Amino acid sequence: MSSSAIVKPIIYREYVLKHFPTTVNPEYNPVDFIIGFASEDYYSNGKGTGHFHPTWDPATFSPKKMKELKEKYPQVRWVISIGSAVGTDYPFNPHEKHVWIATAVKSIKDIIHTYDVYDDGNHKNIIDGIDIHYEAIKSSPEDFSFCIGQVIKKLKNDPHLSIKVVSIAPTKDTQSHYQKLYFENQDYIDIVDYLFTNLHSIEDFVKIYQKLIADYNPALVLPGYLNPPFRHDRTKEFIMYLVKHKSAPGFFTYPSHDYLDPGPLSI
Repeated sequence: MSSSAIVKPIIYREYVLKHFPTTVNPEYNPVDFIIGFASEDYYSNGKGTGHFHPTWDPATFSPKKMKELKEKYPQVRWVISIGSAVGTDYPFNPHEKHVWIATAVKSIKDIIHTYDVYDDGNHKNIIDGIDIHYEAIKSSPEDFSFCIGQVIKKLKNDPHLSIKVVSIAPTKDTQSHYQKLYFENQDYIDIVDYLFTNLHSIEDFVKIYQKLIADYNPALVLPGYLNPPFRHDRTKEFIMYLVKHKSAPGFFTYPSHDYLDPGPLSI
């Protein structure tokens, strides 16, 4: 698999958890920078209250810097990732569904509005999308679909926000939850991100990727790899091969130093 020029346009997404991006590859359009994570900051007897707060550094991801990057690169979209990828510290496990939904919508809207800017007296939203990224889910697929689905709908339909893209990030252990969420809310979900790791066979990778495409049709399914890759991990090579041959609409990257391995998807 020798490298060669990449066919345009290509969706590129990058989880930015600690470091602010400074450059944008012009080959990619759109370019989504996904800030992680907006996590629940209070649990009562192990049950979530729906009150979210940003866990990122506000100085690193300031409205001024984010606005300037979008002005310099019009293809850039800013996305807030909701949930957590740090094991079971912030699981999805709502105390009372309807109260959780109302509290979640309000607290997430408050986070989004902290990134509003004003140009020549006009109000603008910097945040273009939301990403659902729960790797620890303790509730049923039905409750997950209902609660997260309601949050997605209310945020995407809010005329005071500018939510253009909604993505979800299933893993091997959460497939049943995310599939139900997608099937019951697919009109509101645009992209499915699935992180691949430790791949040594392109045949296995293609088989898993094709299953994901079938499971989440007609959403765009983007394969992702750890950056920098683990030693001997050929995932990036396989993904770029698919992208180059127009077999994937794009890809995403996730910082390896913040990664907890959920294992490969069962096929």
